[in-house]
Amino acid sequence: MTQKERLLEWLQENGPINPLLAWRRLGIYRLSDTIFRLRKDGWDIATKTIDVKNQFDEKCHVAEYGLNDILSEKKANIIIIDDPISESTFINEKPKDQLTLF
Repeated sequence: MTQKERLLEWLQENGPINPLLAWRRLGIYRLSDTIFRLRKDGWDIATKTIDVKNQFDEKCHVAEYGLNDILSEKKANIIIIDDPISESTFINEKPKDQLTLF
């Protein structure tokens, strides 16, 4: 399965994705390039900039991508907590426009 296929499957089944989630769950390091290639193939993908805090509690901006028809249905954002010892990732829904990356 290609990166484009994995990403498209994720977008259709799970909704929006951000670069950290793409790297951790799909092994896609250059998410924006894969999004570019899907758009070139005709997929209607929206980009939304969201505010996050990094491990130093600094405010940052990251892109969140979703299929336009699905993005309107799945507005819940994701909190991702990385445990460096076990390398586990937990996903929980948070209120709109709140995303925290550790």
